Amino acid sequence: MDQTLNTTHTGHSPHREVTVELTGGGDVTSVRFDRRWLRDAHDANLTRQLTTALRAAYEQVDAHGAPRLIADSPLGHAQTVMRDPFGTLGCPC
Repeated sequence: MDQTLNTTHTGHSPHREVTVELTGGGDVTSVRFDRRWLRDAHDANLTRQLTTALRAAYEQVDAHGAPRLIADSPLGHAQTVMRDPFGTLGCPC
């Protein structure tokens, strides 16, 4: 569990203007901007590129971080059962 939480996941904007690093638990540990790009970036573009980098990093956390660890555990199975206790959601009734 500690290894999963302490793993670093990185997301980039399409041209690597923005780089974001998250822990396996989804905590932001670093946000870096390309200085040359940042000097002339428009506010809307800055927001768009930051959002894209965050989304990419959170996709890595979802695929390999704590949410995946929980989903693959007995707790994840219990959560699934609690959402559909009678098993009707998977039923082709």
